[in-house]
Amino acid sequence: MGNSLYKISEELSIIVSEIEEADGEMTDAQESLFAQLQNHLTNKTDSVVEYQKKRQDRIDAIDKRIKELQSMKSSESAALERFTSYVRNCMELLKTDKIEGEYGIIKTRKNPLSVNITDDKLIDSKYKVVTQSINIDKKQLADDLKSGKKIKGAELKRNPVAITFGG
Repeated sequence: MGNSLYKISEELSIIVSEIEEADGEMTDAQESLFAQLQNHLTNKTDSVVEYQKKRQDRIDAIDKRIKELQSMKSSESAALERFTSYVRNCMELLKTDKIEGEYGIIKTRKNPLSVNITDDKLIDSKYKVVTQSINIDKKQLADDLKSGKKIKGAELKRNPVAITFGG
């Protein structure tokens, strides 16, 4: 007798097929084996649910940690920006664009020019680019396919059965 969910399911399927072939009649051996397999299936189901819950808890813990790390990163980035601003202010106070230390150099440099749009309605149309997006109305497509219409490039399909775990 197998220990995996698949093996238990396979063995139960064989027993059920044998019983169906015998017009629903079970031998004592089949009845005993069927009861044992049902018991194994019940125990395995509990194990599978426990495994799934542990994996989901681990995923939830990872998601929580990711959020904590993102918050830490944001905080550290803001602190670094404040520090950089502090150093820039000190250099402006010193009226210098370069400070040399024993192990490093602090220098200022001009950033390249960038465009700041203050009111896009006032911008001449020659600077505007039109972009187009094509979306497919899947609801209407599904309705038409369900009504029997043949539509090239589309078909109805049934997604795999969803599995839910609970206790």
